[in-house]
Amino acid sequence: MNRRSGPFLITLLAFSVLPACESGAGAGASGTLTPTIASLTSTTSAAEVATGTSAVVTYALQRGGSYDGVITMSVDGLPASVTALFNPPGAGVQNPTVTLRLTAGSNAVAGTYNLLVRATGVNVSPKTIPLALTVSVPGVTVATSAISVVVDTLVTVPITITRTGGLFDPVTLSAFNLPTGMSATFSPSVLATGITASIMTLSAAIGTTIGANPIVIRATAIGNVDVRTTVPVTVVDATQPTFRLSVASQFLDASVNTTVTNIISIARAGGFAGSANLTLEGAPAGVVATFAPAAATSTSAISISPAITTVEGNYVVTVRGKVPALADRTATFTLHVLQLPGVDVRISPFSVAVGSSRNTVITYVRQGNFNGSYTVTLQGLPPGVTNNSFPASVVSSAAINATATTFVADNTAVPGDYLLTFRAVGADGSTTTRTVIMTVTN
Repeated sequence: MNRRSGPFLITLLAFSVLPACESGAGAGASGTLTPTIASLTSTTSAAEVATGTSAVVTYALQRGGSYDGVITMSVDGLPASVTALFNPPGAGVQNPTVTLRLTAGSNAVAGTYNLLVRATGVNVSPKTIPLALTVSVPGVTVATSAISVVVDTLVTVPITITRTGGLFDPVTLSAFNLPTGMSATFSPSVLATGITASIMTLSAAIGTTIGANPIVIRATAIGNVDVRTTVPVTVVDATQPTFRLSVASQFLDASVNTTVTNIISIARAGGFAGSANLTLEGAPAGVVATFAPAAATSTSAISISPAITTVEGNYVVTVRGKVPALADRTATFTLHVLQLPGVDVRISPFSVAVGSSRNTVITYVRQGNFNGSYTVTLQGLPPGVTNNSFPASVVSSAAINATATTFVADNTAVPGDYLLTFRAVGADGSTTTRTVIMTVTN
């Protein structure tokens, strides 16, 4: 070999070695590279998602044999109402990682599902990796004990909730199926995220049925969480004699120079068998009130007669019952004295739930020989509550006109008590107003 051929021969040897150096797992029998998806890996083999939420899993891709085609990702075995979204949907040379977002709809069924994440490309064998997906349904359990409450007292009961299925939202507590005379309040009634305890105050008024009176505690949260738990409640009779007064009508109309009647009822507990002496307090000047009987054991009729001199208006009056050696008991109602000609607007207190509507009847009664037309307006509706019936014009000469009206509370309405004012203005200028409490509930 001469000196000139030495460098040329070294160069030929170097190029002949290179294919052998790159051969191996991705090489064919001839020593050339085979394009391939070398691996599909993730840091986790399991994921959990609650209905209405999403979970994200990241996957790493490795190519072999200089494969530079697009790799497409897919998932096998997805349960109903669960969707999969890859980002990016196709992995190019510059995308070594791909994220998978799994979203469970509200109708997804709880359980564990064995999925298979698949990476595919043109002219290459696919790669798969298993993923165990657990779908959970948010919920809540309510724990408390059996309750015993004595008539005419109240009892406080601890309530504990446990959020399940990934629920972390606030939970609202309420009670229903309460017997007449029983009431329940919660403190707090809305348990913020992370709060699991509340105190329920349960009371049983005189007249509540003695014995077993199971109630239902309702726990609600967003995401269609609505759990109802039946709680055993026993009402026990009072240990000492006692009584309670109630009135048949909370609102009584009384025109001057006429007589109207309300019924007073007496409920007993603790073995009380005597009579209660009844009197009326707070009536305006000129009103004469009599009880029949004045010493009542079960019921009594109170007759109220306003004189022509009684000033028109609404008066909150009190019926007081006195029994020797026992504490006085009272009951109140509103006395509406009508003096001037006009139109009386009559409507009972009512409630409307957020996101719903409520039909109620309004009755217009002519008073004081008024026989003209009139217009009724409504004031005091809170934001989120509407009524399209007003202003209402009435030209009928009938003494009494009753009409149905609809109150609509949208989802922005705020629960609470609101005072509505109905104003009837006659063609002769006579004006009558009526106020009523509207309660917006959850």
